[in-house]
Amino acid sequence: MRMNKISASQPAEKAGQAGAAEPVVCRSCGAVYANGDWTSARKLRAGRHPRWQPAIMVTCPACKKIEKGAVGGYVTISGIFATVHGDEIDRFVENEAERIAEDDPLSRIMRRIESTGHLQIETSTQHLARCLGTALAKAFDGEAHCDLTDGSKVAHVTWHRD
Repeated sequence: MRMNKISASQPAEKAGQAGAAEPVVCRSCGAVYANGDWTSARKLRAGRHPRWQPAIMVTCPACKKIEKGAVGGYVTISGIFATVHGDEIDRFVENEAERIAEDDPLSRIMRRIESTGHLQIETSTQHLARCLGTALAKAFDGEAHCDLTDGSKVAHVTWHRD
């Protein structure tokens, strides 16, 4: 059986395929592909990879999505409570996104769009959008709804509290 190895000239899409060389490091965010999974550099265990070799620099799937503007989820935050406690909600959302990124570095906040009365957050994954909506509802009450249209790869999450 022939195994394909990643070389510095091969595209980053090969990371994650059987036989791909490891470790692979994202040149933009520092996420590491090792032991068959993308991991945050901070979470990667100390010591050498079992098949240690110099890391190959690539662009991870999340950074590619961000570059292309390919959104995986939208979280819309609205209501009087959100307007009054905007700074607290911002900090909460940032902390929650960082916590989730520890386990899944491909889940990231891509962009925030603020307008009168609401905040829209674009995420790189459906998972992060759903987690943020659930966490907001648990921490601040209010109502969270998630809409996943059949066949759609984009989650639309709304959280509202007056």
